[in-house]
Amino acid sequence: MAENEICTDSNTLYLVNASDAAILLYSDSETVVYSVILPIILLFGVSCNAAFLFVVAKIKRLRTITNYYLVCVALADITFILTSVGPYLWVFFTSPVRNDSAWDHSAGCLLVFGIPLTMYFASMGLYTLVTLERYYAICIPLKHRAIAGKRRTLKIIIANTLVSIILGVLVSLKDGRLGSSCVVWPDDEEFNNFPSIIKDCVPIHPDVVIMGEVLQTAPFFVAMIWNGYMYVVIIYTLNKRKAEQITDDKNSQMQEQATQVRNQVARLLILNGSVFFACQVIYRFVAVHIIMKLTIGFGIFNSDEALGLVVIISRGLLYVNSSINPILYNLSSSFYYEAFREAFGCKKKQMCTAVNGPISTKATRQ
Repeated sequence: MAENEICTDSNTLYLVNASDAAILLYSDSETVVYSVILPIILLFGVSCNAAFLFVVAKIKRLRTITNYYLVCVALADITFILTSVGPYLWVFFTSPVRNDSAWDHSAGCLLVFGIPLTMYFASMGLYTLVTLERYYAICIPLKHRAIAGKRRTLKIIIANTLVSIILGVLVSLKDGRLGSSCVVWPDDEEFNNFPSIIKDCVPIHPDVVIMGEVLQTAPFFVAMIWNGYMYVVIIYTLNKRKAEQITDDKNSQMQEQATQVRNQVARLLILNGSVFFACQVIYRFVAVHIIMKLTIGFGIFNSDEALGLVVIISRGLLYVNSSINPILYNLSSSFYYEAFREAFGCKKKQMCTAVNGPISTKATRQ
């Protein structure tokens, strides 16, 4: 229904009692999620990614090509959390009705869906680009030295952002119009102040739903397969070189340490990319289910209850994934762990720099 359309019998929902009204209200479990869990995720995710940005800004040896990509990932994660979790909390605290939009125009729908979608595409592109950068550095080092550079990296990041914006806008059209419906609540005192008109974001046209789900899903599976291939080749190359270096007595200790840091960072990026795709894949199967339902009449999930549960779980994984990257950096790499300690005032300075001291510049260039 279009904005500002007058209520009629055909677009009005008549609720007789409280049990009828419950379908539009938050359940007890949803109330806990929106009032406790989501605010924690919001605070935790923004704080963790902001901490990583602070460390990169303070520790000069972290200003490498690889970390340029990771800084952009952190910015995308912060924006994603703020613009996806934030609107859910806004809606929850401004209306007792589930999914009752707090904005009055369709532009609000485009923004509240378009920005997180843009960040989703940006993150996926950045993970692919940083994997490609490590692939060239480890598997084709001569070519990597010839083409690598901060100016080139900046151009690639800008191009990735522009493509992400275009895809984000196109996919957001499936939720790009503000619709409304009228509700007659039960004649009980507890419903006296409930809204008589409920607003929600709906597709601008039924046909754009399939287009949006395909545009959202196809690039993901292409990127996942491509990244998976590069992960396998990188790990194979690293293990092969490790075996060769065991019998090569000419490698100096400094070269071995530099190689160790480079390989450690490569494995860390593989871990982060794998976590990203693992957390995203369940939500992509929800999109596959929607495409199948709209095209052939049946989907992956047998009931709306099962679908709803999968949506809740997969959405939670998306938020967690956007929050934990800096933690993975610290757990998986002493290179980042010591940098975090140093940036936040590690008392034992020698201990902070022992791993990265004389080799950090050479190692991070690779």
